Amino acid sequence: MSLVLEVENLSLYYGKKKLFENVDLKIKSGEFVSVRGENGVGKTSLLLCLLGKISPKTGSLNIISKPWHKVNKGETMQFVSCVLQGKDWALAHSDINSHFESIRKLYSNWDNNLVDHLLMEFDLEKDKKFYQLSMGEYSKVKLIQALAIKPKLLLLDELTANLSENSKKIVLGNLIDQVSENELAVLYVGHDLNEIKRLSDSIYTMKSTGLERLL
Repeated sequence: MSLVLEVENLSLYYGKKKLFENVDLKIKSGEFVSVRGENGVGKTSLLLCLLGKISPKTGSLNIISKPWHKVNKGETMQFVSCVLQGKDWALAHSDINSHFESIRKLYSNWDNNLVDHLLMEFDLEKDKKFYQLSMGEYSKVKLIQALAIKPKLLLLDELTANLSENSKKIVLGNLIDQVSENELAVLYVGHDLNEIKRLSDSIYTMKSTGLERLL
């Protein structure tokens, strides 16, 4: 397995207030790594750092052995995908199919067959508009989009938070299938320890002083 993500001595401050420091993490292709911790400790902020949306105070980020700051936005789009909490209200009046049609040309590896398969698996109607989607359905749509680009690295923030127990089984089952088939490297932020244990190769607890390995 090849190294996909390497984080060394990462720290993040908001002004003079420290959120976290000394974060070290390595994820290889096909590896499912989870991070848990108390609210406000910086789990989502860590994902935002990895997406380049927040600049850390110290530390280094390498993706596929290349320093993050040397990876241009176009490259990042092709091999890093994410599902974050919350809705993009700019999409409110778009339907699922139109949205996918408008963005698929941006991705060289976009997989239409996978999109159709997952829409059926997740029981989603193509013509449904985003404002009509529940939070759980919205998460499913964003996961389909994230998987359709065939990424090298997949970042997931509380993916199952708004799903029923039955939907969790279906969504997570399909996710694990894609991780296995495509050797995705996954960084998963979650709270449910039992769920995380079923999914993960490695589990870390995040604290302000860094990541502590739980499993």
